[in-house]
Amino acid sequence: MFKIATLGFGEAARAFVSGWRSEMDAERLGSISTFDIKIEDTAQHNVLIDACVDLGVVCAPTRAAAFKGRSAVLSLVTADRALEAAQAALPFLEADSLYLDCNSCSPATKAAAAALIEAAGIRYVDVASWRRSIPADIARRSCSPAKVLRARSPSLAISACMPALPA
Repeated sequence: MFKIATLGFGEAARAFVSGWRSEMDAERLGSISTFDIKIEDTAQHNVLIDACVDLGVVCAPTRAAAFKGRSAVLSLVTADRALEAAQAALPFLEADSLYLDCNSCSPATKAAAAALIEAAGIRYVDVASWRRSIPADIARRSCSPAKVLRARSPSLAISACMPALPA
């Protein structure tokens, strides 16, 4: 069973989860949790909860609750919030877990996030994102939980998340 969390639950996170749910049985996939700052916004709170319920995701009220016991956290926030999100998540990440940075941000931002995460003993993985919106079938094929968690190093996890392009 996998222990995955997402940081952010917008369009990209929903595409990943939807893809995993359609490909893996629920018992093998295990529970997925998320923390999204929209949980704190009364105008967006119910929409977020509904999206999580629709996909069977635990919508945690705090980062601590979302990331507790998780072996992989996929950061799927907007590019302008990527470093801030990494800083805020850091105290709640499990030792020896993977932090998969799936954000489309500048190389300088990625480098700063990597330095921060790795200094705390967490394995940072820079996941390339080539589209604003990731269709569920590509998300499912390109970065399955099984591929990521079988990886023994960040570089292998990156390979696990490379797109499965059609021939």
